[in-house]
This record gives sequence, C-alpha cells and structure tokens, in this order.
Amino acid sequence: MMTMTCRQMAATAFMAAIALTLVLPIRTTLAAQSASTEEIRKVLANAVAVAKQGDKAEYGRYLADDLRWMGVDGTIHAKQDRLARLGAGGGPTWSDIDIKVIGDTALVTAIATSADGRRSRATRTLMKLDGRWQLVLHGETALK
Repeated sequence: MMTMTCRQMAATAFMAAIALTLVLPIRTTLAAQSASTEEIRKVLANAVAVAKQGDKAEYGRYLADDLRWMGVDGTIHAKQDRLARLGAGGGPTWSDIDIKVIGDTALVTAIATSADGRRSRATRTLMKLDGRWQLVLHGETALK
C-alpha cells in the first residue's frame, strides 16, 4: 500500500482542481454550441419556409436592417432589395448545411439548388441582434 505525504496529497488535489477547471468549461461550451447549432437550424428552416410562402413581413424579421447580400453574379443587394425580389414558391433547396457558432455569430455554409437545377455554394453570417438570430451577410458562388 502506498502512503502519501501531506505535500503529495495537496499536489494531487491541486492537479485535480486544475484538471476540472480546464475540462468543465470545455464540456459546457460544447453543449452550448450544440444547442446554438440546433437553434440556427430551426431559424434557417423557418426562413426558407416563410420565403417560399412569400411572407415578406416574417422574412424581413430574419434579415438584419444592414444586410449585405452578394448574389451569384456578384451584385450586392440590401434588405429592401431582397424583400422586393421575394415571391411565393421561390427560393432554393438547401443541402450539406454546416454551422459553426462563435458566441453571438453563426457561420453557415451550404449547397443551394434552384428550381431549374443550378447549384451554388452559399455562405451566410448570422448574428444574434435584439435577442434573435438575423442574417447580416450572404454570399454565393456558382458551382459547375
């Protein structure tokens, strides 16, 4: 049987406390990120649904007031431009969605496929503003 001195016991307790201090915040952060990722998925699904319905009021809540939207052709649009172009039944189908949450910012990449089969890589940046996730930046690159 091994006997520990007071100094060894104190050192062991100190090392255990440091290990817990390092591990617990990581587990908490991962759990919070997972919850935020699911929240973003719901926000995106709702945005797609209201866009397809042509609900400009609800879709407008998803878009930040200072939105910058870069279309696949490189043109830049503001929030009012996007709302003016919104029509019922429109919008692409999204796949391969990847979400990375960093605090109050979410980075989203996905493949967008339009009704006529054109595909693009979409990148979106959402920020939590006024208590809700809003789209602040969107960019698309055509895929071959």
